[in-house]
Amino acid sequence: MPEEAPLTSSHHIVVFPFMAQGHTIPLLYLCNALSSMGHRSTIITTPLNAISMRRTLDCQNPKIRLIELPFPEEPAVPRNCENTDQLPSVDLFVPFLKATQKLRPQFDQILEELTVIDPPICIVSDFFHGWTLDSAKRLGIPRLVFHGMGAYSMSICKSVCVHYPQKGLTETEPFRVPGMPSPVVITRAELSSPVKDLDPNDPSFQLLCEVGLADIESDGVLVNTFYELEPAWVDCFEGFYKKGSRAWCVGPLCLYSRSPQDALDSNPCIDWLGRQEVGSVVYVSFGTQVAVSRGQMREIALGLERSGAKYLWVVRGEEGEEFEERENGLIARVWVPQVAVLCHVAIGGFMSHCGWNSVLESLVHGVPILGWGMIAEQQLNAKVVEEVLGVGIRVLEEGEGEGGNLVEGEVISGKVAELMRGERGRKARRRAAEVAEAAREAVAPGGSSYTALANLVEDLAGKRR
Repeated sequence: MPEEAPLTSSHHIVVFPFMAQGHTIPLLYLCNALSSMGHRSTIITTPLNAISMRRTLDCQNPKIRLIELPFPEEPAVPRNCENTDQLPSVDLFVPFLKATQKLRPQFDQILEELTVIDPPICIVSDFFHGWTLDSAKRLGIPRLVFHGMGAYSMSICKSVCVHYPQKGLTETEPFRVPGMPSPVVITRAELSSPVKDLDPNDPSFQLLCEVGLADIESDGVLVNTFYELEPAWVDCFEGFYKKGSRAWCVGPLCLYSRSPQDALDSNPCIDWLGRQEVGSVVYVSFGTQVAVSRGQMREIALGLERSGAKYLWVVRGEEGEEFEERENGLIARVWVPQVAVLCHVAIGGFMSHCGWNSVLESLVHGVPILGWGMIAEQQLNAKVVEEVLGVGIRVLEEGEGEGGNLVEGEVISGKVAELMRGERGRKARRRAAEVAEAAREAVAPGGSSYTALANLVEDLAGKRR
C-alpha cells in the first residue's frame, strides 16, 4: 500500500507512463516540472522500469514517489522484458501491449487506495494505456492523455485515420491531408503501419482503434511542445477531441531535466568533443528503437568520412570497442549522454531519426537537424523540421530510401556537408537558435508552457473541490 502523504497545500497527480523510453522520459520531466511548482506526483510503473527511472529522477525529492506493479506474464513476451526497448522484434509489440493491459487490476487497486489517503486531482496516462480512462471514470477522476508526438504529426495522423485520403494509392503517390491549417501533401510511404493501411483485420490497427477511442474521450491531452512552435497545429489537433477537452502545451519537457553536468564526469565522448573545434562535429544517433541494416551502416560510415565533417556516431547492437576513434570521428557503441552532447559547443549538427524527444532536445540547444525518419511518425517529424520550422534539412527526398532501398554514402555525404557548411545549414542554424530562445522563454515563469501547466493544475483542483 502506498504511504500516506504528509499534509500539504500542494496538489497530487498520478502519472502512468507507457513502458518505452521515448514515452517515459518526458513524463518523468513532467514530474520534475510539477515538483518545481510545489505539487506531488505518484508514478506507477513496473520493477525493471523503476530502476531506470531512478537514474533520471531526483531520488531525494519527497514530492515524487514510485509505486511498482509486477509486470504480467504474456506467453509471447520474453521473461524480464518490461520495456519495448528490450523487445527482440517489433512483431512482439502487440503482445507486449496486451501484457500491459493485464496491469489493470493492480492499477485499479492502487488508485482506490490513493483516493482514500491522498486523492489525486487527475491521472496522466500514456495514449497506449487507453483502459485507464475507464479506471479514472469509475472513481470520478479526470484522465489526461499524453502523446509522445508533436502537434503537427498528431494532426496528420488523426486526419488520415478519420478521412482515409490514402486509400487505394501507391506508396509514392502524393495526396493532400484534409482539414489542415495549411496545405500538407504527403505519400503513404511517410505514414507508419497501421496508420497507412487502416486494415480492420490487422491486430495492430484493432488496438489502435481501441486506444484511439479512449484518447479522444479523455478530459484533455498533454502535448510535449510549446504553443509558439506549432500554434495552428495545436488548434487543429485539439479539434479531434471531445467538446470541452483541451490540448495543453507544457513543453519542451526536456528543459525540466537535471543539469547535463551530471553526465560529464569522465565520459570519453565528452572528453573527445572537448578536443574538437566549435561547431565542427555532427552528432549521429538513431535512437533506441530503430534497427539499421549492415548495408546501410556501411553507407553511413562512407558518407560521414567523405563529408569532411567531424562526427560522433552512436551505434547500437554492434560488437567492438565501446569507443573507437577514427580519422575524422568517434564511434560509440554504448549509451551516451545525449543532452550533454547536444549542449556541447563542438556540436554543429544532429543527424537524427527525428523521434520527437530528440527533435526537441536538439532545438532547445540551438542545434540544426539532418532528419532521417525511419519508423512511427518520424518521417512526419523530419518534414516539420524542414518545411514548417525551418530548423533542418532531410536526408530522404523524392523517394530516396523508400521500399527498403539503401541511401548511398554519396547522398549522405552531400547532406552532411550542406548541414554543416552550406547555406541551408546556416539558415537552419540561425532558426534553431531562435527556437531555442523561444523554448526557454516558454517554460520560464510567465511563459506559455509554464502558465499552461499552472492553469491546468488549478483548473483540475477547482473541479475536485
